[in-house]
Amino acid sequence: MVYLNWQLTSATLVIAPLMAVLIGWFGEKLLIFSRYSQNRASNLAAMLTEVFGGIRLVQAFSAQDYEINRFTLEAEQNRRARFRSEQLKALQFVVVGFLEAMSVVVLFLLGGWQISQGNLTGSGFISYVTAVALLIDPISLTTSNYSEFKQGEASWDRIVELLAIEPQVVEKPGAAEMPPVQGQVEYNQVTFAYGTGPLVLQQVSLQVKPGEIVALVGASGAGKTTLVNLLPRFYDCQQGTVLIDGTDIQTVTLESLRRQIGIVPQDVNLFSGTIAQNIAFGQAYYDLTDVETAARIANAHGFISEFASGYQTVVGERGVNLSGGQRQRIAIARAVLLDPKILILDEATSALDSESEALVQEALERLMTGRTVFIIAHRLATVQRANRILVMEQGQIIEAGTHGELLQRGQRYAQFYAQQFSSQLL
Repeated sequence: MVYLNWQLTSATLVIAPLMAVLIGWFGEKLLIFSRYSQNRASNLAAMLTEVFGGIRLVQAFSAQDYEINRFTLEAEQNRRARFRSEQLKALQFVVVGFLEAMSVVVLFLLGGWQISQGNLTGSGFISYVTAVALLIDPISLTTSNYSEFKQGEASWDRIVELLAIEPQVVEKPGAAEMPPVQGQVEYNQVTFAYGTGPLVLQQVSLQVKPGEIVALVGASGAGKTTLVNLLPRFYDCQQGTVLIDGTDIQTVTLESLRRQIGIVPQDVNLFSGTIAQNIAFGQAYYDLTDVETAARIANAHGFISEFASGYQTVVGERGVNLSGGQRQRIAIARAVLLDPKILILDEATSALDSESEALVQEALERLMTGRTVFIIAHRLATVQRANRILVMEQGQIIEAGTHGELLQRGQRYAQFYAQQFSSQLL
């Protein structure tokens, strides 16, 4: 175009800066609307996950209409957010198309004037118009791609925001592999707080021998779960050290540490897949014979065998096809298969009926044999067989001893016991 007629090119491209400014303005607005649309879509997906995950509660409270109304409102907000983005893109198409059309009009007016003045031939003008036509399509394509880019930028911002989150627990450079442990655990003057909140643990010191069963009791918020969560390094303490077999756990790799610590939680997480896959969770390759042996130890083989597909039975999302006691026994079998030297039982029987609790308790007795065990429990009947009971209050260990010793002292543990077993004592 410049070679054929630089005067026409200059006149035609006068409108280019205005077009660039408008495209940039539309792009920034589209970015804002796309971010809002992404948030609405995220809220909608989160709400659906929440509702389907708690569908029984929704049915129990006859809240179907209530949830449908919530969904309708959220879906409408999502639709409006998406519509505004598409509306802006449509408006941009019209405005940019109008400016392109105006450029063509100006081109023909100036071209006709130059031909009338004898400064341009008809064939030369046709060649020039052909070059202009070849330029229009790339401009339209660039405009469209820029709009898509700004929409993608909204998604990219969310990804970058997620990737920018720094893990609270990281391995130190040159961290070594944790060798097979014997089960000796030591807390030295451990102090911990969540973020900038109040202290949850205050200078806690504790020594646990290999094979010892230690129970942690106390009111909610006393720091029991936090204390054991420091062991697999779900968090790192702000002061003090945690040692296993004399090795500071912050000097070893996370995988080698956590592979030697088994956890049976109160709320069991099962994943979509078969029972065998859930028992062998985290193991890409496993022997079904070992899985069955673990299930037998966990008192789970009986109910698993009753399913038509046995160990290949699909448990459903979050184990919806299994009862609470069955899920708990699968969690125990999972810990058995891991064969850890250190075991954490976090309220493992608190939500079970008497029959299920008896089966789970029997399985736990087998699981605890020969291991260092930390038991967290509010129900004192489950901790009486512990070698040592620690009473925690406000992030400190205020009492320690066996069940009989603590009752004889008549202090905080005895008060807990009296509250739970007042009917028997009377």
